[in-house]
Amino acid sequence: MFLSDRAKIFGSPIFSSLWFLLFSIVRIVIELRLQEPFLEAEISTVAHFLSFYLLCYVVTAIIIFYGRNQGLYDALAWANVAFIILPFPPLIDYVLYVEPQIYSYAPQEHFLGNLLTVFSVYGDASWGQRILGVYVSVIIGLAVFLSHKRIIRALKASLANYLYTAVVSVEWIRPLLPSGSMNVPEAIYFSDSVINQGFTIYYVLIAHILLFTIWLASHKKALPSLIASLRPVRSVHWVLVGWLGIALSPNPLPWELVISHLIVITFSCLLGWWFIALVNDYNDIAIDKLSNPNRLFVHMPQLINERETWFCWLAITSTLTALSLGFVPFILMLCYLIGGIVYSVPPPLKLPKPRRYTISSSSIGAGSALFYLMGSIAYIPLDGIAFNDINWYVLFALTLGFGMAGYIKDEKDAFADKQAGIATLFTKLPYKQARKITGLLLLGGWCILLTISLNLYTFIVGCVCAIVAISSYSKQNNPLIQISLFQVFLASMIISGLLNKEIIHDYIIW
Repeated sequence: MFLSDRAKIFGSPIFSSLWFLLFSIVRIVIELRLQEPFLEAEISTVAHFLSFYLLCYVVTAIIIFYGRNQGLYDALAWANVAFIILPFPPLIDYVLYVEPQIYSYAPQEHFLGNLLTVFSVYGDASWGQRILGVYVSVIIGLAVFLSHKRIIRALKASLANYLYTAVVSVEWIRPLLPSGSMNVPEAIYFSDSVINQGFTIYYVLIAHILLFTIWLASHKKALPSLIASLRPVRSVHWVLVGWLGIALSPNPLPWELVISHLIVITFSCLLGWWFIALVNDYNDIAIDKLSNPNRLFVHMPQLINERETWFCWLAITSTLTALSLGFVPFILMLCYLIGGIVYSVPPPLKLPKPRRYTISSSSIGAGSALFYLMGSIAYIPLDGIAFNDINWYVLFALTLGFGMAGYIKDEKDAFADKQAGIATLFTKLPYKQARKITGLLLLGGWCILLTISLNLYTFIVGCVCAIVAISSYSKQNNPLIQISLFQVFLASMIISGLLNKEIIHDYIIW
């Protein structure tokens, strides 16, 4: 059905991402619109639905990929055909039942009965859902049969999808999540947020495990290079800044929701940062050949052809997890990703050179401020945001402090940057002069960050870290030491903030 040239278009990662988002959003709009009297359309509910559809799309593509053995683009093209049915079940059920159907997970005790009787014994699935399941299984079987002309192989692929559908439709993790106390009206909203965030992380995590396992099985030697490109030590910085926003948020919350936010923002910050890291690696291949030869696209250049898949996947999952925190965190994550692209991709219009390396260095501070803000206003509805409650000085200090300290990162890549014509302090000034300036900027950055210390204990920890950082930089520049010292200070602030956070009790029950 799909010729190779058509598959390159209809099965490309960018087209498939847009296709998935289009049909998923249409389905959500229809479902929420029909169920409006029964289902309150919280933003975390939308994230929950999207993550469920994402996992279903991934599993469908995986089954077709192994069933047809025609490559990734071909599998995505067929998955797109299977996904056409997604918006129709709510409409079909509305016509057949003359009222909107509320979809929910089947009880665990119904699993075997549903599995053996095509969902008919207990009536857990509506006719719209059954039609969707049959359609997807038929498309998968047809796709495999057209490739190999083997009925048994096609039936195996359809059966694999049927088994997945039976498993994913059961409420396996719902009993592990809390419920709202019926005595407190606000508790229902809190518990719904925890439940939706739990499902979102659950589905996104399973999808990541499946894809990473499959990718690693076919790229066994790529793991060290992948780790080098994802920069584990730097990754921790972005997570800690997001945690700091949650710890210092003035909004009183139940512990369950605080912990849920910490987990969700960890995923969101990591996925967003990894997107930017890989985009930067792709655009800095010439530089990394000299300064970072162990990076993924340098060490294994054949993986450059997979870059679109990486970029689309990380962009979708990072924004999806941010969406479960609220609409504003979602917008902030989009700003972070766009900012990373602007920073990494060569601009069509060349900026003046001094401005280029000013923007480059300040990007760390700007990104830190965005993630801090994400944590600070997580959960708050758009109409409930009080901008006067945001600690604007902390936001300013993070932007300026990390922006100034970020200049030290350019020393390590000075030789490669000079060869590539990249404007930094170390390529435009004599080495000793550039090092004096970056040392002063590092000192200034620490001085600014120390002003946001919460108490004497965090101030002492910060002072010790600053002294060690300045003294070690005067002798040699090890970026990992500098980053780790900043992380120790951030961790002390987070612990202090969480211990002193105003907590709401008796809102959520297990």
